[in-house]
Amino acid sequence: MLARVNSLANKETETTRTLPPPQPPSGTHWGGLRNLTKIAIIAVSLGVVLVFGLFRGWFSGSNKVETDASIVTNVAEQSSMPETFTDSRDGKKYKIVKIGTQTWMAENLNYNSSGSKCYNNNSSNCDKYGGLYNWETAKKACPSGWHLPSNKEWQTLVDFTGGDKITGKKLKAKNGWNDYKGKSGNGTDEFGFSALPGGRRGGDPDSIRFNRAGSHGYWWSATDSYAGLAYRRGMIYSFSGVDRSVRGKSFLFSVRCAKD
Repeated sequence: MLARVNSLANKETETTRTLPPPQPPSGTHWGGLRNLTKIAIIAVSLGVVLVFGLFRGWFSGSNKVETDASIVTNVAEQSSMPETFTDSRDGKKYKIVKIGTQTWMAENLNYNSSGSKCYNNNSSNCDKYGGLYNWETAKKACPSGWHLPSNKEWQTLVDFTGGDKITGKKLKAKNGWNDYKGKSGNGTDEFGFSALPGGRRGGDPDSIRFNRAGSHGYWWSATDSYAGLAYRRGMIYSFSGVDRSVRGKSFLFSVRCAKD
């Protein structure tokens, strides 16, 4: 009997020793678990990408909203402005336009003052292009509440409307400019500035004559330079930009008034 018990115990010990170690689940259940883990990792990754995209879109959207709001505000301000200004000195009416933070006359000044001329001394040209003024006269020609813009104010306009190289095309009127080599010299008048080619009269003793109407427009600034010179801006039928240079104060150029 004792021998039988020992024999059974030995068999039980052998059986226990030969039991295989626990194995992880296998088959379709384990494969499904691994797939679920991969899916979870992918989902987390997608979530991170989505959140990043949302934040990026939010920031980009906020910038766009700010830009759009600025445009809407500018349009609203323009729509609330009077469309014309009447010069109480002679009753002449001028179109006006708000461009950025500035308000400009949308026509050349046509006030008959001492020191002003009509192109070729023909009054019909004053009706078309406005008057031409020497610098000293130009400084005092604008009506009350308006002034001859400084060189810096001109540059503010140029920068806002696209920069020196392209803004002339945007500021020139849609009609009134000569063609150049078969191509129109007119602009797009994108901002309602309606610049016209009023020409000039030379100021040097050997060039006191009217020229360049139809192809060139020149406007005085209130900023002088040195030795009898002052800054002016120019637009040309063959060029899309706006140029800046100095000329003698006795030259006759057009005047655009800016609001105080």
